[in-house]
Amino acid sequence: ATYTSANNATILIDAAIIAVSDLKNIGISDTSTRAADAAVGDPTVEGSLGKNNQIIVKDSSDNDVDGGIGILAQNTFAGGTGGVQVLTDTGLDIQVQADRGVGIQTVVAGTGDTTVVTQTGSIVVTAGNGAAAGTQASTGIDAGSPGGGKVTVTNAATINVGSAGGIETVGINAGQQLANAGTTTITNTATVTTSNGDGIRGSAWNGALTILQNGTVNAGATTVDGDGVDARTQGGDIFINGSGAINITGGAGDGIVATSNTGNITVGNLLGGYSGTIDPNNGLGNGIKAYITNAGSNGSISVTTSTTGFITGDANNGILIKNEGLGAVSVSQNADIGSLGNNVSIDGIFIQIFNATNTNTVSVNGQKSIFATDDGIDAQTTGLGAVTVNYGTAIS
Repeated sequence: ATYTSANNATILIDAAIIAVSDLKNIGISDTSTRAADAAVGDPTVEGSLGKNNQIIVKDSSDNDVDGGIGILAQNTFAGGTGGVQVLTDTGLDIQVQADRGVGIQTVVAGTGDTTVVTQTGSIVVTAGNGAAAGTQASTGIDAGSPGGGKVTVTNAATINVGSAGGIETVGINAGQQLANAGTTTITNTATVTTSNGDGIRGSAWNGALTILQNGTVNAGATTVDGDGVDARTQGGDIFINGSGAINITGGAGDGIVATSNTGNITVGNLLGGYSGTIDPNNGLGNGIKAYITNAGSNGSISVTTSTTGFITGDANNGILIKNEGLGAVSVSQNADIGSLGNNVSIDGIFIQIFNATNTNTVSVNGQKSIFATDDGIDAQTTGLGAVTVNYGTAIS
């Protein structure tokens, strides 16, 4: 199934004009039941939008289209390998006025790949009346392959997702594999704003999860603590890099949180470390948090901030790392944590290996100031490995 739109096209879906179930209000809907792609690079669903395309999904009678979607692309063949793809050109304008609405949604029932690429423009999901039933979060871009295919989201469109009635919001949600080794890759270069949930949420099963965050993320909270970047895998390695600012505008969300059962976690392994400012909310969330949860895991954790990767004193802990497995932990801090008169609420850097049989090391290297209410650096292990702290400047 293929759809292509010309430049300057407009699609308007108004539930007040045609009275149907709100769930049927979709700007573009493309579904395939083919078992496999026609060829490499020729997926079962291909969508391509021209320049300056506008898609509006609304209900002018009550200002709420529960579950409305701007673009839906899906392959529903559960045993197949067919994939889906959505590409948009510059000037994109998607407006969805809905609780539990989605700007762009791609889903593959089998093991096929799903790809979303947006150029400059905007995706806005406006809150309805907050009364919609269900569990689906209101989401800007939602791309998933539960069967375990590869998921790729490359976003250059501004995303703004609003909430009413405590409904969760997510800017970009990509991955969602429940098996296999399909990788997830998210690249963001635009501003992503959510009012009640995560800015960027990435997940994978046993495949690698890679997030490059070069835009600005503003994650808010009314009932759901929104993280700036939330990365999770079962056994796949996690890589998070970028230069974008992360602001937590409400609640106790973390700037960056990475959690794996058995995989390695790396934050800031490119270009000298993560280089965007991270500003949590009112001492409630951590700047960077990394956690390996399985005692049998050999996964290691490495966190590096660059000289511009400032973590403000509005953090609970500047950097918080826990490893319950058998791997090593290392931190290289090259920008300030906290500031004079605005200390982080607890520790500047807290590291804990919590496994008595772990023989690997904990190492901390630092070049910049730490301002903390409790410990500047608290690095510990219950295992057999050494703990090394090499720090070259003042800690207050």
